[in-house]
Amino acid sequence: MAQSVLPSAIDQPLYYSNALGELESPIVRAALQLATKLHEGQWRRKSFVHLPYISHPILAMNILRSYGVNDPHVLASALLHDTLEDCAVPLLKYAMDAQHYDPYAMDIYFSTGHVTFDALSPDKQIECAKEMTLDTKADALAGWLEESVRNEYLTSGYAQATANYMATNAAGQIVDIVKELTNKSPEEAQLDDKRFFQADKTRTYSREAKRVKMAEMCASLADDIMHESNMNSDKLVRMYNRCWTMAKSCADAMPALFQLLRGLDDVAVSVARDPSLRQPAERFKLDDYRDLYPLVYQLSGTNRASEWVDNDVVDENGKPHFQNITSGLLSVGLNENKQVVCFRVLCNRADTNHLDADDPVNDTALALIDKLEELDKPEDKIRNLVSISRMKVYHNVRYGRKMEMITPVPVEEFIADAVAADAIDEAFANKLRAVVQQTPDNLASNIARDATVAPVSPQPTPIPKR
Repeated sequence: MAQSVLPSAIDQPLYYSNALGELESPIVRAALQLATKLHEGQWRRKSFVHLPYISHPILAMNILRSYGVNDPHVLASALLHDTLEDCAVPLLKYAMDAQHYDPYAMDIYFSTGHVTFDALSPDKQIECAKEMTLDTKADALAGWLEESVRNEYLTSGYAQATANYMATNAAGQIVDIVKELTNKSPEEAQLDDKRFFQADKTRTYSREAKRVKMAEMCASLADDIMHESNMNSDKLVRMYNRCWTMAKSCADAMPALFQLLRGLDDVAVSVARDPSLRQPAERFKLDDYRDLYPLVYQLSGTNRASEWVDNDVVDENGKPHFQNITSGLLSVGLNENKQVVCFRVLCNRADTNHLDADDPVNDTALALIDKLEELDKPEDKIRNLVSISRMKVYHNVRYGRKMEMITPVPVEEFIADAVAADAIDEAFANKLRAVVQQTPDNLASNIARDATVAPVSPQPTPIPKR
């Protein structure tokens, strides 16, 4: 294992320090002290470099600072964003303290013969901590944070009444944001591919939570660019895809921060594919990634289609094909240049908890997104991004999700990706080609033509029989 190192003070956003200036808000100082204590003994798991875990939330906070975020509640939330998920044992210890009443902690106290936390065996401590609900951990964090903020205000010379008021309100606001950012169940944390679920979840975040989420993803990507990971490249890229799903749902909270995230993500994917591209920590500059790409991300509804082509051609019996679709594309949106800018794809709710467990219909939709976002496109093209909408009913007979892309895609290229994902059949592919070769003058008269129209491309993508 590599020697223990800390992020170098290369530039302000990467500065690692447990010391904050005297002018810093007491709320942020208290949050940093508490986060350091809660993450004590923890290390960044995915890196070969022995990096203290606290460096990650500090970097997330400093990235927010570098974009002008000075709300102490948001900065404190960045410092504490992983505590409810990764720090259950110290939170249980606090909850079992006689000075902080907690029903769950008291149940443990009485069921174990009135013993203290320290009297429990290490295995029993872990077992009891795993049984804590999110609300129980949040109550413990709020109580501990309130004490820390109050003490920090008193130490800074504020009156007791002011310290009490600020501590109570700060703890409530900060923990509410941290709860938004925390997985609600063990099942959610263990999902292999949870992009649809996360798209729905992050879309409901508050503006403050969205900013923290983008900042902590930027911090993770910066770590991956600087330090060798112990995860294989395919697993890293899948993780980056999940990162993108959440980022695109958060972009409206701070588009400039999303722009940084996009630059870091593209470089991190390239580094995962080719480790020789890694940027050493001593030469890493966050500013190098801020303007790597122009701010081309269009928020939902901006990249609209001028026309939609539905997968509703009739079958051999003259019946509409749309209601018989079992997976794949429902419809494709074209811009005025007859390029694909968005599409609708069949999706299912995987179970009653709305989690994306293994489901063939969702797997097909995800495979199409993966193909469109791949980096093995011509070198003069940047990585395309697909924005995922919430699930809704289309044509009264099928549930699906609308996907929007930053970069328009030629129809034949889109068909090739859809074929690779098994998301399109020959009839619909030919219908798309037919629409592309139509002119505005004859579009209305020819829109009813079925899949027998000859394709435009002299070498159309072969469609396997489904």
